[in-house]
Amino acid sequence: MKGNPVLFITGSTGFIGKRLVKKALEKGAEVYALAREGSEPKLLRYLEQKKVSPDGLYFVIGDICAPGVIKDPAVAEEVQERTTHVIHGAAVYDLSVPRPVAKRVNVDGTRAVLEFASKAKKLKRFTHLSTIAVSGDYRGIFYEEMLDVGQGFTDHYGRTKFIAEKLVREWESRFPVTIIRPGAVVGEMATGETEKFDGPYIMMRFIYASRWLHLVVPGSDQSYLEVVPVDVLAEFILEITLDSAAGGRTFTVVDPEPMSMGEFIDRVYERISFYKPLFKFSLKPVAAFVKAPVIKPVLNVAGRIAGYPVEGIHYVTREVLHDASNTLSFAARKNMRLPRFNEYIDAICTYFEKEALGRKH
Repeated sequence: MKGNPVLFITGSTGFIGKRLVKKALEKGAEVYALAREGSEPKLLRYLEQKKVSPDGLYFVIGDICAPGVIKDPAVAEEVQERTTHVIHGAAVYDLSVPRPVAKRVNVDGTRAVLEFASKAKKLKRFTHLSTIAVSGDYRGIFYEEMLDVGQGFTDHYGRTKFIAEKLVREWESRFPVTIIRPGAVVGEMATGETEKFDGPYIMMRFIYASRWLHLVVPGSDQSYLEVVPVDVLAEFILEITLDSAAGGRTFTVVDPEPMSMGEFIDRVYERISFYKPLFKFSLKPVAAFVKAPVIKPVLNVAGRIAGYPVEGIHYVTREVLHDASNTLSFAARKNMRLPRFNEYIDAICTYFEKEALGRKH
């Protein structure tokens, strides 16, 4: 329909991206979905599974790390002629990613998409999907307006996403920019459906595997699990992007009243065992050694054996809360809400048990 938004979405075939495309099509938007050659069927199968028509979806073959982003110059010109909103979600989401890869994708790739977007003739908004990991080792409340406050980083993922967000903000004078910082993204709210079992799921795997053996487990009431269901996140990304008042602002999308790591462990243990852990201890002493040149290789080996990246220790021990005031105000204005993890943790655990552990219910 005439006047409907025309979106250019990077990362369109990924975990978050395909749900974002689904919601955009349901809203009547047209979508140019950047995809690597051969990855299109993954998104089409998902839409078919969800009974969403692909009408209005146009695949454009390319790569944010390739010259010009879009392979075919004629197609690139068409996209730049018609696009009204860019949503940049493509990135490397891996705590153990090597520095050269993280820089190439998260920093250089973001720069390439910004340069591509600068030639879009009808551009109303550039939305950058960042992460709460940009707060690094900051302690206290990290407000949405904050970014560079002297924080340090223990992994290349967080550092390069921080650099990318700084880069995006430098372009604010050229076109309207919105930053969205999700927390740890988990499965869908109602069903727990997910294709990724990383982040909090790694801790869950440890808990399930050790439930008969450990009365003493890692977990602290000073560290928090700031999560968001993937479908809720996709809805917020789309609605914030299309809102005329959201330009120039940063939105943190997390549970505004997060569980502590200790509470999370207790809740999972309640489902799978006859007891709660007698004692929970902090991993902060281990986290202090992560940067040590002599110790880190040993921890890397142990992490690979356990299936947990050593860089992840930082994220379950840091003492920071991420303010979501802008998002909460936006949600109230749009009659939306940020759900509490307590509302859907059972769905997350049930899906994990069935799909990751192979248990029948």
